[in-house]
Amino acid sequence: VDGIVENSVCIPLEIPEGNVTELYWRFRPLEPDARIAVYFEGKFNDYYQDRFRSRLGISLSNKSCTLQIHKLQFQDSGIYDIQIIILKDKQKLTKEFNLTVYVSKSPWMRYFFGITSGFEHPHYTCNTTLVCSVEEGSHVTFTWKQNGNTITRDKILYVSNHIRKMELVLKHEDVNSIYSCEASNKVSKEQTTIIPSQAC
Repeated sequence: VDGIVENSVCIPLEIPEGNVTELYWRFRPLEPDARIAVYFEGKFNDYYQDRFRSRLGISLSNKSCTLQIHKLQFQDSGIYDIQIIILKDKQKLTKEFNLTVYVSKSPWMRYFFGITSGFEHPHYTCNTTLVCSVEEGSHVTFTWKQNGNTITRDKILYVSNHIRKMELVLKHEDVNSIYSCEASNKVSKEQTTIIPSQAC
């Protein structure tokens, strides 16, 4: 199940025909027995954990049960366990789902220039480093393009293991090209463009 920060997500659960009499909802990264919501005797309560309070909901019908999480936070990612008790035969069911919450943010690019000159170089040389990053985001993939063509990995220099930043070092002959950086994940794709020679 995928969601986006500040949005809502609905998780439908198929259940056998019959009325749900009890439901116990847990978030596995918390303590094993830490409930985040309970449905019992026709009432739904989500006051067990402060961080989930007033953000959970439930919709019940004869053959389905839909769980809702509102105003998603990045920290909501993880595995959820649900135990359901059906009135008919007091049948107990256990369900689970894995939620991944993504942050949708636009990338921003900055650049660093080192200009060198001397007797051996009558014309200055502009050495350029481009850095593309996102301030926030999750599961981000970066793609560099030069004049619309994807740059191969062997030209890309990682300056950090952090997944939200990549660096590209340019040769002098490359500064007149148009460069774009695309940052994407499963829920968003954004691009920013720069011409390094304009700053040299």
